[in-house]
Amino acid sequence: MEPKQATRLAELCLPALQSKGISSIKTVADVKVDRLAGVWTGEGGIVKLTLQGEGGEACPVVAKAIGSYKNCDAMQLQDHWSYYNEMSFYESDLPDSMCRAGALCPRPLHVTRTGSGDGGSRKASRVSSSEASARMQSILRRFRVQEDSGEEKDTGIICMTMLDSGRWSPSRERTQDALTWLARLHALFWGNE
Repeated sequence: MEPKQATRLAELCLPALQSKGISSIKTVADVKVDRLAGVWTGEGGIVKLTLQGEGGEACPVVAKAIGSYKNCDAMQLQDHWSYYNEMSFYESDLPDSMCRAGALCPRPLHVTRTGSGDGGSRKASRVSSSEASARMQSILRRFRVQEDSGEEKDTGIICMTMLDSGRWSPSRERTQDALTWLARLHALFWGNE
């Protein structure tokens, strides 16, 4: 991620960081970028942005860039839909509701969708073009990649909080923690009974 883009994203995250009580940084003095991972389809990547305030305070933010589906073959496309679904999840209030219920997950700070401007042609598929086209249009609308006007917003960036945790390894305590998390998630939707 280019420094200018990282700084812009950091500034766009500040209002949510402040309103959610996550950070008291008022002005971004510097942003450090560390690459965390790519994405399965190769169309995007995940970085950690460490926002530095003028007083030296720091706050980590995860930024996930999602590229266009247009360069995916049929197999990659199945994975790529999950990224569009993830954007919809972080555009909702569900992550914050989950956290309030004690089912911790990254909290949304900023989500942006843009068009790639690439008319692109997808890699070959095994389905007929008319069948694929109708199904594709339906999926694009469902994941809000295509608006009613026909405009496509097929790329995006999700900025979210970074959870403090290490890798999960099985143990009695960790298993209990995971089951407690799952119970809280279920209680959010089904009640506490």
